[in-house]
Amino acid sequence: MHSMAGYTLVEIAIVVTVIGLIAAVSIGTYSGALGNREVKTASSFAENISGAILAFARSNHRLPCPDTDGDGREGDAAGACPAGREVGFIPYETIGLNNPPTVERGVYGVYRNSAISADLVVPAASLTRANFQRAIVAGSVPATTATHVFITGNNASTGAENCAAVQVFHPAFVVVVPGSDRDGNGNNLDGIHVGLPGAGLCIASPDRVPSTIFDDRVVSTGFTTLLGLISTDAP
Repeated sequence: MHSMAGYTLVEIAIVVTVIGLIAAVSIGTYSGALGNREVKTASSFAENISGAILAFARSNHRLPCPDTDGDGREGDAAGACPAGREVGFIPYETIGLNNPPTVERGVYGVYRNSAISADLVVPAASLTRANFQRAIVAGSVPATTATHVFITGNNASTGAENCAAVQVFHPAFVVVVPGSDRDGNGNNLDGIHVGLPGAGLCIASPDRVPSTIFDDRVVSTGFTTLLGLISTDAP
């Protein structure tokens, strides 16, 4: 029987290195799982909010006005909807949801173009399904510009994420739900959403890939989709 020899310094160094690599991979996988969980949670919230907005639209023959003062209700503190205001906080209480703390509030954008009778918040003096349908159809016609709420590129198939140069399409309405403060700026809204809802009309693409510095989730509803859902309702 041969006697057991001690480990050499080289063998010990190799073992320590392997253990370190395994630990690094495990920590990275765990962190990635947490990130994915945050993204999935934000996505679920965004889908639920969009569904509540659609329910409101079916009942009221219009889309809600953005919340401009953060009280959870559409419009300003007096309940008035500023003319032409397209981007604000999600009007949680107006659509039947609880208003979350400020850092968790999402952004809501809605297409409003009264010049072509396509203000989806105020489609006409008389709020009927027919008038709402006409406003939706009218809003689907113009080319995309930076003068109304728009979706920019996804950094891939639809072009660069560039608010100044790339306007891909106008949504009928869009919801942005923040995840965590991935870019470390003290605001849970990341990237191009940081200045919202105070200023700007540019929204990241719904199919933008989350990253280590961006995990906001975007759910956009187009004019055709909205029209189809509205048209299936009873008068």
